[in-house]
Amino acid sequence: MKAVAIRSTFPVVVVDAVLHWGDLNGADTCRHSNSLEGPLLSCSTSAEAHEAWHQIAQLGGQEEWTLTKAGGFTLVDFLAISIRRKKRLLTQARGVGLLHPQDQPAWKLSYDYEEEDGEGSRRYSLHPSHAAAHYEIDAPENRSRIHKIHLPVPTPALCRYWYGRTKDKERAIDYTDVIDAALCACFDGLPEFQMYDGIFWDELLDPEAYSAPRAGLFQRTVALASRTKGGVEEADHLGT
Repeated sequence: MKAVAIRSTFPVVVVDAVLHWGDLNGADTCRHSNSLEGPLLSCSTSAEAHEAWHQIAQLGGQEEWTLTKAGGFTLVDFLAISIRRKKRLLTQARGVGLLHPQDQPAWKLSYDYEEEDGEGSRRYSLHPSHAAAHYEIDAPENRSRIHKIHLPVPTPALCRYWYGRTKDKERAIDYTDVIDAALCACFDGLPEFQMYDGIFWDELLDPEAYSAPRAGLFQRTVALASRTKGGVEEADHLGT
């Protein structure tokens, strides 16, 4: 752990290195249209998460890389951003033409998930209609857990950003990914956010549930990073 002085209005983590499975060719780093990180280079900030994603994404046979940069990588801690700050960013995204002025309705189904060890957690899924959400209910008492919400609508400009490096450039962004896509585009492209190198999602480390902490580097950052084939024991978090 190192002390790092960074002026940031958003929560960040700073890491010495990140780990990546797969190709680093600029034309191929996002050739799969189902990448959770869109046009960002998918990577991990710890060896544990790195191995978890190898299991989750079935990446056997893929090359392993370590990327470093002078001063480390400054990553926006996405899940630590307050709801108020996210709403302000979405307003900015509308202002630069990434989102339509009007939101669209969706239905949120909240449910209890029981782990194999008996531990439970609260989860949710999003659906395009009340009927679709109701179809997922496995017990009558769950009906009260369906709530109508409103989600932002992507413009073609945001779709081109999110899928522009894939073979499926005209694909519409799934409404469950729009907020991530819009905020990533803001942090990546707006002049006031150029001090950030990428995004970090501090998600639960649970490969059996297809979940692990993950990160994505902006392509402008990848171009500046040093690359070494092979992994490292751990890319330590440097707290700020």
